[in-house]
Amino acid sequence: MKFRPILFIIPLIFILTISLFGQDYGFGAGIILGDPTGISLKYWSSPTNAWDAGIAWGIGKDDAFHLHSDYIWHKYGLIRVEKGRLPLYYGVGGRLLFTAKTHFGIRGVIGLDYLFAGIPLDIFLEIAPVFDLVPATEFDFTGGLGARYFF
Repeated sequence: MKFRPILFIIPLIFILTISLFGQDYGFGAGIILGDPTGISLKYWSSPTNAWDAGIAWGIGKDDAFHLHSDYIWHKYGLIRVEKGRLPLYYGVGGRLLFTAKTHFGIRGVIGLDYLFAGIPLDIFLEIAPVFDLVPATEFDFTGGLGARYFF
């Protein structure tokens, strides 16, 4: 097989770009406490947009395993802080809830995310209305307080 530099250079550029991007934003993992309680994940796709996800246990009426993922937008400058940043964020996504019957719903989310200055850590507070579509249409709220460390 002939060595093709382009097959080496393109992945290298991609890896270096992710590494540089990760120094300011990147991927974070931590906890969320509330309903649901469990693991919180976040991946910044740009300086103002991110994907978040939760792998958790619902402590509400169903005591169920809970998965969610949202695409979120951040609005900076609405709340000024002396150090760090405190954007308002909002987004939309989906939720799976595993009880005796599997539930699927559309989830909206709104919250505040304090980003520490000089430390790859955030603390967030969010509320998320959920409109379940399967197995029946129902309306619910989830939310919590959490923290994530960014790599």
